Amino acid sequence: MKVMTKIEWTALVLLITFAAVAAVAATGSARIDLNSDATLNGSKLTAGSYKVSWTGSGDSVDVVFKNGKQEIKTSAKVVELKKAPARTSIVKNSDGSIREIWFGGKTSSLVFAQ
Repeated sequence: MKVMTKIEWTALVLLITFAAVAAVAATGSARIDLNSDATLNGSKLTAGSYKVSWTGSGDSVDVVFKNGKQEIKTSAKVVELKKAPARTSIVKNSDGSIREIWFGGKTSSLVFAQ
């Protein structure tokens, strides 16, 4: 039986660590400001400030938009960006529905089903 070297042990530990990090639930939250009304999966979001929070595993997450008593739940995919945007941006379709949110300073975005 072969004895593992220190380098092999280190590589194994790193591999296990990366696998554990990948399996961890994707969670986060941020505040966004809608300058105009929008829709999200058929629900109307009025202009204002919203807390957006998400939880899930892998790239599929459950998302909650909350503004006072208004709460809208939906799902999204977490997509990695090549570069973190300088500020938070909300990407809308021509009909005013939210398609994607890019978070300032973060390389992850939320993409909503259409």
